[in-house]
Amino acid sequence: MQPQVDGVRKPELRLALALRGGVSLAVWMGGACAEIDALRRAGDPRHAGDDDPAVAFWRALLEDSPYSRVVVDVMAGASAGGLNGAVFGAAIRHGFSMADLLDVWRDVAAIDDLRRPRKPWRSLFDGDERFLDVIHARLGELVGSAADDLTGARRRTTGDSEVHALDLQLTATLVEPISQPTTSPVDEALRSNRSAARFHFRHDGAAAFPRADLERDGLARLAVAARSSASFPLAFESAAVRSTRPERFELAPGAGSGGVAVGGRHPHRWADCRGIFSEGRGLPVGRTDALHDDDFVVADGGILDNIPIGRALEAVRRMPASGPTRRVLVYMHPTGPASAGAERSDAASLDRDRRGPMAMVHGLISSRLQGESIDDDLDRLEEVNRNLRLRRQARRAAASRSEDTGDLIASARGQIDAYLEQRATVDADEVRALLRNPLGVLGEDPFPVDPTGWGDDRWRAPLALWPAHHRIALDEELRITFRGRLDERPDLASLLTGGLGPLTRTVDLLTELALATEAITGDGEVQARVGRIKAELYRIGGLVGELDRVRRIGWVTVAGCLIDDRSGRRGAGPSSLDRWIADALDDLNGLLQFERSEAESLCREPEAGPNADLQRVRRTFWDRSASGLQRLAGSSEPARASFADPVDLREPVIAALGRLATELVERWPTHRADAQRASADPSRADVVIGADLIRRVLTAPAPDPADLRERFAALEVLLVREHLLGASVGVEVSFVRMSAAAETVDAERFARLHEVSGRLSADHTDAHHLLPEVKLAGNELSNFAAFLDERWRTNDWYWGRIDAVPTLVDLVLGVDRTGTPAGIHHPSERTGGAATPTVDQDAVRRDLIRRRQDQVAAVMVGDHHDLAGALRDWDVGLETLTVPGAPTTRRSLTKLGRVGAKVLGTAARRPRLAWVLQFPAGWVVGRFARPRGGRPGSDVAGRSGPS
Repeated sequence: MQPQVDGVRKPELRLALALRGGVSLAVWMGGACAEIDALRRAGDPRHAGDDDPAVAFWRALLEDSPYSRVVVDVMAGASAGGLNGAVFGAAIRHGFSMADLLDVWRDVAAIDDLRRPRKPWRSLFDGDERFLDVIHARLGELVGSAADDLTGARRRTTGDSEVHALDLQLTATLVEPISQPTTSPVDEALRSNRSAARFHFRHDGAAAFPRADLERDGLARLAVAARSSASFPLAFESAAVRSTRPERFELAPGAGSGGVAVGGRHPHRWADCRGIFSEGRGLPVGRTDALHDDDFVVADGGILDNIPIGRALEAVRRMPASGPTRRVLVYMHPTGPASAGAERSDAASLDRDRRGPMAMVHGLISSRLQGESIDDDLDRLEEVNRNLRLRRQARRAAASRSEDTGDLIASARGQIDAYLEQRATVDADEVRALLRNPLGVLGEDPFPVDPTGWGDDRWRAPLALWPAHHRIALDEELRITFRGRLDERPDLASLLTGGLGPLTRTVDLLTELALATEAITGDGEVQARVGRIKAELYRIGGLVGELDRVRRIGWVTVAGCLIDDRSGRRGAGPSSLDRWIADALDDLNGLLQFERSEAESLCREPEAGPNADLQRVRRTFWDRSASGLQRLAGSSEPARASFADPVDLREPVIAALGRLATELVERWPTHRADAQRASADPSRADVVIGADLIRRVLTAPAPDPADLRERFAALEVLLVREHLLGASVGVEVSFVRMSAAAETVDAERFARLHEVSGRLSADHTDAHHLLPEVKLAGNELSNFAAFLDERWRTNDWYWGRIDAVPTLVDLVLGVDRTGTPAGIHHPSERTGGAATPTVDQDAVRRDLIRRRQDQVAAVMVGDHHDLAGALRDWDVGLETLTVPGAPTTRRSLTKLGRVGAKVLGTAARRPRLAWVLQFPAGWVVGRFARPRGGRPGSDVAGRSGPS
């Protein structure tokens, strides 16, 4: 790779993967992930010696790409996406290749291997013994083999600093919904149910408070998450998830707070997912290797959230980077976008259908069972990008009003009254939203077993347990108290220590300044230093985020304490809201008190390598915070320890931000070439104008820290309105779809597939496109038939790799969303710059796509002396259950039909009926799959596409 061009570091291409659900699509998705992994490994220094042809192809292409490397740092998955996401996350963390997953699909994904062999007859397939146990064992083997391969110099590069941060979120559905109290205007005891849940894994060794959820000792939790998210209803029995509560607060985030392991033959099935799973219930004491009343029963995450794009967007904003980046959200959708249905031409018939009983039934069903759609998630993506553009416009307007730093600070002083009112209102709204739905806002359940007797309701909805008159008054009382506390501050600079919001926003503004500086500078040394500053800003931001996390948990804790259950009725709430709010603020500010030397060590850039002192300070922070929360929860705890030299943790944070701000201002580009570079790109010009306002307010900060604090506070007052637009990721996030409807360059070389594709739909078949229906195998049974034949699974895997190539080539070459190549050229004709005008850029692009697709296709059809002939006759995707059919397939389905009868009989509590029905059921299913012979594709009229 060429990491630099003219001394300036090329940006990284950062991919966030939204892995669409559907167990039937698992194999195709696994193949697509394997191709993405090959591209990722091509730029990973841990795999510099990898001689895989796929890695070699992408490595050569990256040489002439506008990007230094491709990084996958965010994944969100449901159902099959959850399974593939779990394996991909382990592959990134530990270094094994996703290509190794093909053997797993070949060996263990056959229906005969998955079919339930014995009682209890809960489902067609055995989700524990034949799914969870196998995935756990194979993950261990893959991680172990990768550790053996990474030796010598390569092993020395596998520390936390070399494995970039990774965020993995898998959705799940609670079969037994969580019941929690909900608010009522007349104090009725109302309750609501919630079924959505998630698993959240994160690896970030360079964070202020590192997380390491993907280590080898956590593979059991990862396997449980994969099994749970992919537990397709009826096919697999619901999964059991153990996620306990501690006896007292334990604040270490992630898997570090897991409970007690159990013995038995399969302890991995009962791995405690505390800190990983979004829910918690009961103490670990007394748990065995059997389902406990406090364990959770969950199913396929796709039931409620089958396309988790929104979750991926949430994670993108939190991901650190030490250099320039481009952010792309890749939505993996095997079947492609839906086409519009044909309209009916008979107006009279249409009128009768629309008003008839069947139309009514169809409408009622459709209103209840909505099909999968990404409309809401795409709206969320557009909202994030729109908010970013609105911020830039507002910043441009603010920048145009004044050129002088003194004028800007004077303007901030003049806006303080409006700021205080707006700030108090926003902060009050945030606290109320938190107390109304703590777990939804926190995204976790970090609470211990309730010591007061109210149980989990205390943590899940404390505000719902207050009387209506207190809930109604809370907003205004919060606003009044917050405004009063802010009014007490003597000067502009003191606004920074009112809560934690100002520090969070200051970190964001300095990060914006760093992003703009590295985008326009032509000095490689400046860019490198700014990259290190940006990484430090992400670390400081993580520290502030952890302080805010503890503070939010504290709000929920003090709210729950004010529920009065002594009378056996609904909570009476606080008798004096203003006194309660004032006391709560004092208590929460007390949680920010720390020993000065330890606080400063948390804010200092850590030295490379293990740091025992820093680890001790982190543990001290968590322990002291937990002890403070336990006191707020009403438990008898020792008095708060006194400090020899106490300090509010916000003070060293402000000092650290001051040092970084000074460095950024000093490195702001001033050369004419930099200005020309910024003005040449309109989007870059907007970024620079917005960041320049920040720079002007911070210009020439005096040595006196008080002066710099005032400038930070001025930025807070001037730009707080941007906070009302919602969170922004800092850079726009592009969107691409990866699907089986992608180009197959020179598709006619698959002559048999092309012929049948044309018969099915001439509108969607051309020289470079085939229908997904003819590529993916076993299209009956909602595409579950692929699990009947190893050849079909192999076919789908390689088509996943083939279909991923066009999207990845476009991304690596810098092709924009409209499909226009951005200055690409052929790797074999390197010019050190953009393509010459004589190069047909579209032809180069298609040549590259075909070259890689040919490599994959050659492996797919096997060692063949006549590759062209093998591709011409390839028709595995056209095979069905009956054409040509196979006796082994029929036998597999016959046995599956018998199991299905036993499952139905057990569900109906009629075991004798199950015994009677199993043989006729097997016969009926077997007859349905009776081989008819013939050429694959001859029955296209009866084929249905993959779901």
